[in-house]
Amino acid sequence: MHVEQEYYYTKEDIVKLMQYGSLDEFLDCLDFAPEGVLETIKTLSVELPLNDVAKRKAILDKMGFNVDSAVRNKELAEQDNDFDGTVKPVEQKRRAAAAPTENKTGRRVVKKVTEE
Repeated sequence: MHVEQEYYYTKEDIVKLMQYGSLDEFLDCLDFAPEGVLETIKTLSVELPLNDVAKRKAILDKMGFNVDSAVRNKELAEQDNDFDGTVKPVEQKRRAAAAPTENKTGRRVVKKVTEE
């Protein structure tokens, strides 16, 4: 019985393939690798992250896994984890002068706005 070479890939072999392997080698791996190797590729494509756009597209086409979305979600989750629970107060400042008003004599009076 013939066993494909992708069955013997280690994590290091997969990282090398993803970073330095040709697109054809990567496509062969996606076609012939066992499920465990494919799951490792998904995981590593987000952890590394995989920067080769052609390989990202191949993963999407062959496995239906969108690396771009997964990386974006990971970044958003990390931003949420950085939140320490404190809310900074918003500083309120006027952007325009106060509108003129009329006093009892009918004259227009402009109030001076002072910032504290």
